[in-house]
Amino acid sequence: MTLQDKVKNYIPSPVAKEIVKKCQIVLLVGPIGVGKTELKNRLLGSDKFHHIISHTTRAPRYNHGILEVDGGEYHFIDLKRADELLDNKEFIEAKYINGNIYGTSINEIKKAIEENKIAITDIDVQGVDEYKAIDKNVKAFFLLPPDFKTWQYRIEKRHGDEVKVEDYAERLKIALSELNELLNTSNYIAVINNDFEETLKTITNYLFNKNIKIDDSSARKLAKSLKLDTEEYLTKILKTVS
Repeated sequence: MTLQDKVKNYIPSPVAKEIVKKCQIVLLVGPIGVGKTELKNRLLGSDKFHHIISHTTRAPRYNHGILEVDGGEYHFIDLKRADELLDNKEFIEAKYINGNIYGTSINEIKKAIEENKIAITDIDVQGVDEYKAIDKNVKAFFLLPPDFKTWQYRIEKRHGDEVKVEDYAERLKIALSELNELLNTSNYIAVINNDFEETLKTITNYLFNKNIKIDDSSARKLAKSLKLDTEEYLTKILKTVS
């Protein structure tokens, strides 16, 4: 069986499922440029959160001129080690993307439990589905920009001319699928990230005060609008590269 097939057919062990259920887990989701990384880093700045660091077989990359380090952005492993982790059922979830394997190890969640901390990471919608299949109590916050124009400005400010038009179109396609996932499931609590400090306050208050609830109806309405704007903008982009 190929590694790709192993990932496709991967089912977490009963031990992994029990560990997930014992831990408070927070997942940050959303399209590129909505502030997931910034929010994660601010939460990790306190002593209440543990960063879930995923494993990957891809090579370290440069981000803004700085090379990723092992144990920082990811645990970098080779294909042999990934094969061993899959065979030993040491992953909670795993995926195969562009020839590389990504996965979250049981040990990362164990560390959070041992430290008595909330486990947190940013993740894609597929990963959320896998966590939710194990435990519906896993909290997934879907971050949204305040409007389409602001969203595109943030992306341009962050990436500048680094992204080719073709690559940008692909990212918008991914964003569309993510917005569709939000609109078609109840897996997420949608939060509009207009003012960063207010977003941070909203999420921390929700996590640490059982009496606080989040009404995300306005955010979901915005998501519908963003979806339409993205579809229209994507059509224009694709015409320029066809």
